[in-house]
Amino acid sequence: MIHHITRATRHLLFWSILALGLGSISIRIIVLSVEDYKTELESKFFELTEIPIEIGVLRASMRGFSPEVILKDIQVMAEDANGKPAIQLEELRLGINPVQSLLSWDVLPSSWLTLVGVKLSIVRKEDGTLSIAGLNMEESGQPLWLLQGSHYELLKSDISWLDEQKNGELLVFNDVDLSIRNDSEMDTHEVHFISHLPPQYGKMLRVSLSFQGDVFEVDNINGMAYFEGSDIKLAELINTEQPLDIKIVAGEGSFKQWSKVEKSRLLAVTGSVQAKNIVLQKKGKKTETFEIKTLSTTFNGFNKEDGWQIGVKDFALETRKQTWPTAEFSISADNDLTHFSGSVTEVDLQELTELIQFFVPKESEKLKLISTAVLKGRLKDFSFYADTVNSKYAVNGVFDSIYAKASSGFPQLENLTGAIKGNNEGGLISFNTHKASLYFPELFKAPFSINKFTGSLAWQQLPDKWQVSTESLVVDLKHIQTETRVALTIPKNDEAIFMDLQVSFGNAPDISHARDYYPVDMDEEALAWLDSAFVSGKIGQGDALVYGELDQFPFSEGQGVFEVLYNMEDVELHYNSEWPNLTNLDANVLFLKNGVTIDLSHAEVNNLIIKQAHMEIPSFSLSDHLLVQGGRIEGDILGGLTSLLETPLRSSVDAVL
Repeated sequence: MIHHITRATRHLLFWSILALGLGSISIRIIVLSVEDYKTELESKFFELTEIPIEIGVLRASMRGFSPEVILKDIQVMAEDANGKPAIQLEELRLGINPVQSLLSWDVLPSSWLTLVGVKLSIVRKEDGTLSIAGLNMEESGQPLWLLQGSHYELLKSDISWLDEQKNGELLVFNDVDLSIRNDSEMDTHEVHFISHLPPQYGKMLRVSLSFQGDVFEVDNINGMAYFEGSDIKLAELINTEQPLDIKIVAGEGSFKQWSKVEKSRLLAVTGSVQAKNIVLQKKGKKTETFEIKTLSTTFNGFNKEDGWQIGVKDFALETRKQTWPTAEFSISADNDLTHFSGSVTEVDLQELTELIQFFVPKESEKLKLISTAVLKGRLKDFSFYADTVNSKYAVNGVFDSIYAKASSGFPQLENLTGAIKGNNEGGLISFNTHKASLYFPELFKAPFSINKFTGSLAWQQLPDKWQVSTESLVVDLKHIQTETRVALTIPKNDEAIFMDLQVSFGNAPDISHARDYYPVDMDEEALAWLDSAFVSGKIGQGDALVYGELDQFPFSEGQGVFEVLYNMEDVELHYNSEWPNLTNLDANVLFLKNGVTIDLSHAEVNNLIIKQAHMEIPSFSLSDHLLVQGGRIEGDILGGLTSLLETPLRSSVDAVL
């Protein structure tokens, strides 16, 4: 039985090889006279594709067992008899696999087509569909046969591209190699494009597509895409309309990008970019430019049905002004741009502010606030969320070396470090700052130089007001150490801010610097006297209390409480130019409302020693005269009278002496 099967097999192989050989000989005999079929082939090609062509030279050859027809000097004729041909090509090679054709009984999937020296035009219309000039079929409007044949190639060809959807300018790519492979059984297609660009466009551009569906239909493509460019001249190739009226006017770069498309919608993207010497131009009342010396980054993005998400790593930027630290961040938003969320591993605020100022529309109120603040510093491990429709937000992260210029009631900050966690209902800010500066221009005349700033500040939002409070803020200033407890009520209307402030302070070795901490809302004459009164000395311990609505400060009519009590040692007090200075003064000082009381336990003036005295200025707004209500002085009578000669009382003393 095995012997008979083997013999039968031998017969089958023999007759198969004989049939194939005879078929091959027949094909070779046919192709010898193929030149006589040019006119008939032109007619058949038009009948099949509705594309009028004219063949210059026709010959045939064999590629293995597969016949191949070679056409040269081909022209796709223009619709207008006097017009320029829509497509020109030097050579066309058409082949067919006879075995596959016999097995499938379908010619197109068994054939391949190679075009050499093609000149054709591709247009993306306003509705997003693609059109290849000269290849459109009358009934479908598209050359669908490009997706049905087994393999198509364009070699050493010139292709022009026009994007009518984005009002782009005509681009021409020279020396292009293009390959199209189709699998009819799996309904999959591959397109590979590579072009060594002319110098005005760059060096090289490559595109690879793998997809299912009809590339000529707007919403019928599913697949993957790869794009690569080398030393691309960005202004020349990216000439379509861009978002926010921003245009690239100079620069070059290289990039790689992988994309996933579903129903012709970009679903996901990842890639990398390296660029240099970029100039962006923004239209407006005044043309603005943003210059980038170098830029490199990797990125990924996801396009969801309700929004999008972008992630950026190793974002390195060098502008005309400086080189920025490397950043990493991700941002997501809904399609209406009403919900935002994001996270930042590390980002420089000044860099971010410059980018926002250029890309965000000028009429944005938030942009005006950011521009006024002049933000600097860094955010680390920072995440945020914002719902602009429902006025909800959340933040969590670390801020480092923050600088913000004073604006809209906010103080000026410099080198502030800490962490924040909270949302629109409430939250907590923790400070861990060293060597910083804090300035309230509406309250104090000079910034506070801070050596140490630690503690936490909580906030809470209620329907009609904000509440801000802390149980303990330790602030070691340059000239004094403090610990503060404060509660602020900030109405959402035009009502005044209410403050409940308690401050303990001390260890101030030089009382002359007290002038830096007096509120500017105090009476001008009082401030003038305080600025010059304390020449030297130190403050031991003290406390301050502010309780009331700040628009009534310093509460001279009893609308609230302003009180500062402290003791001072070894002080030199300059009362005014007509009286001699008191030296080695020890006293307790009480500022109450708009006046001051000094209970003196020791002081010296000339040859006199003051053992006890009670002095006060009841109201700086009424008088700056210091009233002495009682005291005890030690010294001889002559010395005391002599001292009075240096005072406004000298005329009376002269009469006695």
